[in-house]
Amino acid sequence: MLRERLARLVPPMLRAVHGSAEDEAAFDAYRTTMTTHLGVLASVIIFLFTVIWWPTDPLVMPDERHVAVFFDLRVRAVVVEVAALLVFAVWRPGGRVPLVAAPLFYAALMATFGYSLGELGGPDLTWLANAYLGVVPAAFIPLRLPGRLLGTAIIAAALPLAFFLPFPANWAAPTAQGQVSFLVFAALFTVAIGELYLRIMRRAFFDRRAADATSAELAALTDSLSATVAERTSDLRALALHLDGVQEGERRRIARELHDNLGQGLTAMRYTVARLEDRVARRPDEAQALIEDLAALIDGTTSTVRGFVSTLRPRILDDLGLLPAAEWLRDYVVKTAGLPCELVASDAFRAAVAADDGHAFDADVNLVAFRVLQEGSTNALKHGAPGHLTLGLDLVGDALVASVADDGLGFDAAAATEGFGLLGLRERVHACGGRFTVTTAPGQGARLAAEIPLAPVPAAIAPATIGEVATTEARP
Repeated sequence: MLRERLARLVPPMLRAVHGSAEDEAAFDAYRTTMTTHLGVLASVIIFLFTVIWWPTDPLVMPDERHVAVFFDLRVRAVVVEVAALLVFAVWRPGGRVPLVAAPLFYAALMATFGYSLGELGGPDLTWLANAYLGVVPAAFIPLRLPGRLLGTAIIAAALPLAFFLPFPANWAAPTAQGQVSFLVFAALFTVAIGELYLRIMRRAFFDRRAADATSAELAALTDSLSATVAERTSDLRALALHLDGVQEGERRRIARELHDNLGQGLTAMRYTVARLEDRVARRPDEAQALIEDLAALIDGTTSTVRGFVSTLRPRILDDLGLLPAAEWLRDYVVKTAGLPCELVASDAFRAAVAADDGHAFDADVNLVAFRVLQEGSTNALKHGAPGHLTLGLDLVGDALVASVADDGLGFDAAAATEGFGLLGLRERVHACGGRFTVTTAPGQGARLAAEIPLAPVPAAIAPATIGEVATTEARP
């Protein structure tokens, strides 16, 4: 409990974060790259300051001994700085070498300062006290805590060792032990600052990595949605063009049917009526035969018109409901196609129909289900070469399931492209919030099914319908 309370006192940016193995590997690579770049930048900056302040030594240090010592100090520092610059900028070692090289070069620089300042010595060891500030920038080397402890210890130890070992007399100074104690404080302070800096770096890195991953996922999702929208738009445009062509073709068919069947029947009736008028006046005994011919023509024309209208939209669907309309469609397929067609209506479906005098479902639901049976059977007869058709009606939960199955040729759904006939059905089913599936395989026939909600849902608010199709079909 106390640990949790103390943890809450730590600002979010300073709290320890742990990523996956992949995240940690990426952060290690980032630390290496950053160390390389910082090594180049730090080497250049320190080199410039070493050189720029060099001419001021004779002005601020009138003692010729000090000038000579600082001359040697700057020469040694320049050698270390150039070597570091070559390692980080030219050689650019891979792996974790930069993380090892950075504290070693910094320790070498501290040793250079320690040796030269040790030559100056002095009773108060003032030069050594000033040099302790040089340890603190080591906090910006992005090392993990174990490496930071070791690296900071090496850097901090390099300064006093180079200061005291070559010049033992400096240890006799009254402030020597105090200076070493302060050096320990500077080292611990550097470790603390470095750990806070690394935590801030880790937090920023992981946050940026998470943001990049989220952005990539959003970009992929956007691309997927754009591709889906483009595909659907292309399908709908093609469907619209196809429907325009179908409409024109249907108009031509209607005109041809009216001209060839209804028109000819009416012409024949008009001719028969003229003959009847002539016979009634001159030969009444022949009028009965003409009246019978006329009645036959009227019956034939009436049958043609009824069949034509029923094909467009069976009135039985509106008058008696879906089940009688499906039975009429079954009989129509048997009559026109000359092959067995079976209607399988589940007990649940028949019970729902019986409970409401044949009008158990919404008119739009009935219409969509009937069109699925009608278009599905037409599609199978045109492209599947079946020997048997099965029309199905069932209730599954709160949905009506209309299906058409055939034992025809089938096709490879994975390699198929959707045709306009079933594309129109798919859009009709999706428009009322339903699901449309086609299941098929080469040589195993095909089965299409539409799951239609009993309470139609507009497509704009229907649950996801894109990508719900189990398989596709290659039939036009």
